Amino acid sequence: MNDKTQLILNFINESSSNMPYVLKYKLIREGKKLKYRFEFEEIKNSIDEFIG
Repeated sequence: MNDKTQLILNFINESSSNMPYVLKYKLIREGKKLKYRFEFEEIKNSIDEFIG
């Protein structure tokens, strides 16, 4: 694996590890927090497993 690929993978890993916090605390529409989305969590877990 070359350095560029490793940098991209590191970025994806770091970004995806922060995603639950962003979704839980940051996503707001019209002054209301968005509801938890089960489908998103399934997709995120699949991506994490693929990368890891």
